[in-house]
Amino acid sequence: MKVYYYQGYPIAAPLTFQSNEPAFTSDSVSLKHQRVSQGAQRWELEFGIQYSGLENYLFTAITSTFNTVGTMTMPQLIAVDNTATTTVNLSVASNYSAGVSFITATTVNDGEFLPRGSFIQFSNHPKIYMVKSGLFAHTTPTGISIYPNLQVPITTSETILVPGSSSPPQYNYYEDRQNLQGLTYTDGLIFSIDKVRLIEAL
Repeated sequence: MKVYYYQGYPIAAPLTFQSNEPAFTSDSVSLKHQRVSQGAQRWELEFGIQYSGLENYLFTAITSTFNTVGTMTMPQLIAVDNTATTTVNLSVASNYSAGVSFITATTVNDGEFLPRGSFIQFSNHPKIYMVKSGLFAHTTPTGISIYPNLQVPITTSETILVPGSSSPPQYNYYEDRQNLQGLTYTDGLIFSIDKVRLIEAL
């Protein structure tokens, strides 16, 4: 598994990816179930971290910046890391309005593979999106289905940040309010943080 970092420390398993998409639900008299999305979505991450020394740096970071937006490279699913061959970011092939779920893109490296389940990001806004079907990128426009629907308009001046590139998608986050705002020493020498929960900053 590729190593991802939080505050300079390696992320440790278990790593949980969670989509939070509120919806209105109801049951009719005939017990027909109805569900309608409210149109909002965010990604939430939960993981442990591996101790690698200099916990004073981590301590100051998680206490003094608790109420500010942090940034880290967005972790990818293991299957994505194992199969993605993308090395350069894609270019948006057309202009799109907010609300669409299908766009087209081009690349300078013909044939690179972006797997289903990859997390991507557009250069003009911080939202993280997921690719719903795998694709081989081409120099001619290739279709990409995304989740959630596009949150803001994009134009051909934007790029699509993909895994494996020199500028991969960046996850902007708030620390969950239930996170420990400190460290715990277990034997006087070694500290532990078993669970860090992050909420996407929208």
